[in-house]
This record gives sequence, C-alpha cells and structure tokens, in this order.
Amino acid sequence: MENPEPTFVFRIGPIEIGEIGELGERPTYWYPTSPTTDEVFHGDDDAEVLAAIQAALPGRTLQCEPALAAAGQPLGYEVRALTAFEARTRAKMWLNVEASEWYRSITDDIAQAVLIEFSTQLARRGMWIAGVVELELAIRGTAIGHDFDETVAVLWTGAGGFFAFESAAAMRTFQDHTLGGDLAAAHTVPRWVLRIARGSEGLEGAMREGYGVAAMPTVFHDGGGRRALDVREAWRMALVSRAVEAWADARSERAPSRLDLDNVGVALECRFVRALVGSGDGGLVELDWPGLAARLS
Repeated sequence: MENPEPTFVFRIGPIEIGEIGELGERPTYWYPTSPTTDEVFHGDDDAEVLAAIQAALPGRTLQCEPALAAAGQPLGYEVRALTAFEARTRAKMWLNVEASEWYRSITDDIAQAVLIEFSTQLARRGMWIAGVVELELAIRGTAIGHDFDETVAVLWTGAGGFFAFESAAAMRTFQDHTLGGDLAAAHTVPRWVLRIARGSEGLEGAMREGYGVAAMPTVFHDGGGRRALDVREAWRMALVSRAVEAWADARSERAPSRLDLDNVGVALECRFVRALVGSGDGGLVELDWPGLAARLS
C-alpha cells in the first residue's frame, strides 16, 4: 500500500476581523492540506494545535511552513517553504475571512480566484494618474456559464481602484453630482466598486507572498446601500480589471481588442470606445492612441 502524500500545515492569523463569537476577536486557523484532509483547526498556541493535528492524522508524514518551525520540528514536522500555489491559497483564504463581508457571497471559487488575480495585477502595476480616466468597454464572451454582451463604463482613479457603471449616462450622472458637490445624490447612482485598500499586517504579508502586492482588493455594489457581489458580478469586475490593465499596457495605436483567458475558460472581447484623462483645468481630455504611451509612462 502506497504511503499517502505528506500533509502540509500553514497558519492563517491572528486575523483582524472584530468580534466573531466564541473564537474571539483575533481568531487563528491552521490548515493541514492534502488530497484526503480538509479539516480546519483553531487554537491559540502553535505547538498545541500542531500536536492536535498530529494526533488526528496518525502515521502521516507532516510538514509545516517555516513560521511554524519552532513548534513543529520538536514534534517531527518537516519544514519547507510554501509553493506558489499554497501561498496564493493562503492569501485567498485570509482575504475570505478578513474581508468576508464582501467575499462570502461569491460562491464560485474560480470566479473569486480570477477576481482576486486580476484586481491584484492591476494594483501591482502601481500606476497613479492625474485626475481620472474614462473607458467604455464592450464585453462579449462567456465566463464559465455566464454570458456577457454588454457595455460597461469605467471611471478609473489609478492604482486606488475604479467604478464600473451600466452605462455612460449613469457614469455622467455620478460625475455631475460629485463635481457639483452633491455627494448624497452621487451615492445613489448604482455602480460596482473595486478599491485597493489596506488590510491587516498579516493579510498584507500573505497577499505580498501570494500575489506580489501588499493590498486588499475590496469589491462591492453601491448606490442606495452597499452589498456584496453575486457570482456574475464578480466575473464582470474580474473582466473589467483585466481590460483596464490591458488598456494601461497599450504601447501602440490601439489597446488589445481581444483578451483570451483560456486557462480559466473565458473568452472576452473588449472594445475600448474612448479614453479620457484629467486636464489641468479640471476637465477631461480625450486621448489619441499614439499619445497613450507618453501620457501613461
């Protein structure tokens, strides 16, 4: 009989999420990962929890991350670094707990993973721009069971995130209210929001190791009250994130007109209708594509 694969243990926490019932204010989780193990352990002490995992998995070869070496080695744990996949898994799990208010309703694991991937790619480029950029994107394609054939208006504020609207008219209404100082009216305009925010020190460390950027992508729908996204909306925001990044990467007369994301079963076409940037007098100036590189470099 073949020996089962080693079980690798990593830790998530303490997590800064406020009061969470019997687990207290800063819960910590230990995840033993293997094809045959999916139990999650809770506790306050590394050595006690690692011993409990060992007792629950008798005869299993156990491994742990370097941060658990002091507690794990005396118990016989082998120490190794997280793989790239494990680092991303931990970052995604940490984000799901610390920002559960916004992520718990995205029940499709692939949609959630792609949203986190594409939003962190956008954050990782670290681009800050003067004023704002407007984009109108025609999204057509299929994202694992969700068909898209729509135009989305995007108001991009740089590395800090963006707003996405169902139409250019809605985006204009939002801008008119905002620039006119009527923020209460602006907040009633329906829109999807992606913000690259700060998380706890632990989450930012996990995101840095897993995704290369110490940031917490926060996504929600706003306009008369904030709510979390459903799965289709998560796909929309993932695709818009990727499209905005592709536009920012353009170094020729046109941004890419097609984005093939076959690794996640997505075929997406984006038509970049127009792009405007803030001018010195507070207005917006439309860019010509040949001048795009100079303005964004």
